[in-house]
Amino acid sequence: MASVIKLKRSSTSGSVPTTGDLQTGEVAVNLFDRKLYVSNGAGVTAIGGEDFRITSQDAGEGAYVKLLGDTTSTSNTVLVRGGTGITIGRDSNGSISVTATGDAEAGAGTVGTASIQDAAVTAAKIANQGLTANTYADNSIALGTKTTGNYVATVAAGGSGLSVSGSGSETASVTVSIDDNIAANTSGNAGTATTLATARTIGGVSFDGSANINLPGVNTTGNQDTSGNAGTATALETARNFTIAGDVTASAQSFDGTGNITLTTTLAADSVDGSNIADDSIDSEHYAAGSIDAEHIASGAVTNAKIASDAVTLGTQTTGNYVATVSGTSNEITVSGSGSETAGVTIGLPDDVTITAQLNVGENLVVSGNTSVGGNLEVSGDLTVSGGTTYLSTSTIYTDDGMFKLAANNAGDVTDTGIYGMYDDGGTDEYAGYFRDATDGVFKFYTGLQVEPTSTVNVAGTGYALAQVDAVIDGGSY
Repeated sequence: MASVIKLKRSSTSGSVPTTGDLQTGEVAVNLFDRKLYVSNGAGVTAIGGEDFRITSQDAGEGAYVKLLGDTTSTSNTVLVRGGTGITIGRDSNGSISVTATGDAEAGAGTVGTASIQDAAVTAAKIANQGLTANTYADNSIALGTKTTGNYVATVAAGGSGLSVSGSGSETASVTVSIDDNIAANTSGNAGTATTLATARTIGGVSFDGSANINLPGVNTTGNQDTSGNAGTATALETARNFTIAGDVTASAQSFDGTGNITLTTTLAADSVDGSNIADDSIDSEHYAAGSIDAEHIASGAVTNAKIASDAVTLGTQTTGNYVATVSGTSNEITVSGSGSETAGVTIGLPDDVTITAQLNVGENLVVSGNTSVGGNLEVSGDLTVSGGTTYLSTSTIYTDDGMFKLAANNAGDVTDTGIYGMYDDGGTDEYAGYFRDATDGVFKFYTGLQVEPTSTVNVAGTGYALAQVDAVIDGGSY
């Protein structure tokens, strides 16, 4: 059976595909109208059986004359636009209008007053910066009548002491000045005042309003009064209690107010540690039986240097679990070095390990050599095979998944992805299959290749040829 190719199609009269219906370069057919269409990505064009007509389209400044087929097209257009004194427009019925914009009595490109209706020139009709000084006739704009917004008409003095001159003419230069009688009056200015009007008191410093400033704490000679200051005292007037910090604790610390300080002291708890005792200066003769316990020894005070050799017997002077010896099991665990005081014990597996019952492995099982399984092998987790070749000698392969994932590590898109098989052609091994070519992204069916594919298929290899594919290729409908 030969391959069948069906174009995208419609059986509805007048149905035209849109750019959303077709890919660029894709062809569609209307079976009822017997017309073919193709998309160029920007629009759809009829390539056979289409009627054409002339129409127009708005173009902003001017209008387009278009050759329009049965489908909407943005090509095959001619722009008609105006020039100096000519405006081209498009009416609502599609007609193109040509209008002269210049004054018949004026020069080209100008508009005379006879051509302008009253109030016809508005802000919307004037381009930005379209009016210059040459545009206006002299004295043609009356301020306050043809203009809007605030402006100064005249300047006048608002009271006595001010004078204004020059106001009221069209190109006035106005001068404002202060009368002489204002400039000469200096009464009340700060420069002429000689005294403050009233007395003031600020933060204990007072001024009596004439010439004297009172500063508290200063005697008549101008020096500070130091009577009663601590610097002049010779003795504390009353007794005081004191607190002394450190390793000495004073239970009664006082001063009697005359000259004597009384201290009653004891050693603070934990104040004597190894740094305060010479090595070997205190032995058993200096301790009462049972007098040394955890409360009398500072943290970390008993070091290795304070303990005699072999003075502590494990299991006698110590408490808690400890390992005396380590033993192995024949054909399962080997142990060496156990039984001495400073033993370095080594635990290992024998060359031939025997496990009589079930072996359960909770983590990864790593086998460096060959492994043989005589019975069924069931793997409930993931099975990862990282060798160079995985060989399956089975008659049937079952899988619950409906998809095979190939080239899982093809992050850089450099690996061809596909499936191939080997066959014998007259004593020559050849390969055939299909793959996605990483160089162009195209799926290809091939046959006759005499070079076995690796991570890529050698399309230049001996015998490589595209294979025939029998299939139904259906473009669907629009």
